[in-house]
Amino acid sequence: MLTVEEIPLISPNGLAFKTAKKTKPLKAKHIQHLFADSSVVAKFLLATLEGNQMLRANSMVCIGDANDAWQQTSQKLFQKYNVTGMDDQGWMICEPKPENEVWAVQFPFDFQITGQWGEHMADGTFRQIGKGGDYVGFMFPHSDHFVDSGYTGKWWLIYSDERN
Repeated sequence: MLTVEEIPLISPNGLAFKTAKKTKPLKAKHIQHLFADSSVVAKFLLATLEGNQMLRANSMVCIGDANDAWQQTSQKLFQKYNVTGMDDQGWMICEPKPENEVWAVQFPFDFQITGQWGEHMADGTFRQIGKGGDYVGFMFPHSDHFVDSGYTGKWWLIYSDERN
């Protein structure tokens, strides 16, 4: 097993991505429904695939089908998902909209990426660690599905089905 320092840091720049569609529902709840006292929200961390994140006071907490958690704004959530119901604990059931596409590329080896979120490193960057078979997801309005080598945008880790 490699140590974190030995896992290659890759850059998705210049890679050919393929279109991927989200197909499974998620559960979502506004942070105000999870914390009665909003003044303490920023004192808590949310354990995500990408690393621990400080909770944001006006976020939606989402739980995926693999029981993975993340947060996003309600605007972003409702751009990508339709609310189709509510479970017995008050979580909204959200189905992906058909046009909810992302780009993804799969890696056969363990890797790290620097993204907009993840584990906060000493140099100020955010690191995400993937295992062989995992994907890097990417959202970019570009027609040929090829990431320009000058782009420094939003990458994120997507666990492979084998890890879920």
